[in-house]
Amino acid sequence: MKILILSILLFFIPTVSFSQVRITYTGDPLPKKAVEKIESMMGYMGGYYSALGLNGSIDVELKVFKSKKEGYRYMRSLYPGDQRYIEQPHDKTMGGGIGGVYMPARKMAVVLGMEHGTDAAISLIYHEMSHHFTGMLFSGSMFAPVWLNEGLAEHFGALRVKKSGVVSEFPHADRGKVKTMIMLGDLNLSKFLDFTQKEFSQMHRNEGQTCYSLAHVIVAVLMENLATDRMGELVVVLKKRKRDDKVSSLLDSFYPGGLQSLEKGDTIHKIV
Repeated sequence: MKILILSILLFFIPTVSFSQVRITYTGDPLPKKAVEKIESMMGYMGGYYSALGLNGSIDVELKVFKSKKEGYRYMRSLYPGDQRYIEQPHDKTMGGGIGGVYMPARKMAVVLGMEHGTDAAISLIYHEMSHHFTGMLFSGSMFAPVWLNEGLAEHFGALRVKKSGVVSEFPHADRGKVKTMIMLGDLNLSKFLDFTQKEFSQMHRNEGQTCYSLAHVIVAVLMENLATDRMGELVVVLKKRKRDDKVSSLLDSFYPGGLQSLEKGDTIHKIV
């Protein structure tokens, strides 16, 4: 087991209260270059979440399994009756590629099946680690809306650490698909913004990655059209909401031009 403390260099953010990320690496060892990329991304991610209002330090465990089968066996030992940690039908052959799970109660990100590709595993690590950051950002308040939680995770999962810096590899096909479905009326943005985790999961089962793509597009539009401090203000609004508040109504009041601008205006087309 290796414990690594990362100092955050936030030259791109003027005011910082975030100090460090402490990652405990367990499970199968990661290649040195993979660890270096993860460390760089955690610094970048920590800086962004700090600007959104995350204070103090972050402690998280990253457990990696080369074998997907071994990973599921481990999770079953922790949660024997929880369907989230049991093989799904497409996993039975162990040929379903890489999988990832974040366990909030244990502050642990688990990545299964790294044998299917290191680059894909690194992207999934970014995704699952983002869930931890988002959970900590909303700690002690109303939970993060599922679209924001998954949209931020998809955003960071699509980032790559290059020599020139951190760059995005947002899939153009996903952008086009979401744009078309919105224009045809096949996606109801207001309803989607109010989805529970159960409803989001049901949409995923019925329509594949569409829900993740839409969450990614929404977050990308917000990031592109709102300054970071305004994104932080949106987080405060969402954290202070009451249980009966509609997230769609809050976003409609907060976003310039409301949901109509977000759904049909130039902003939704600007990133496509």
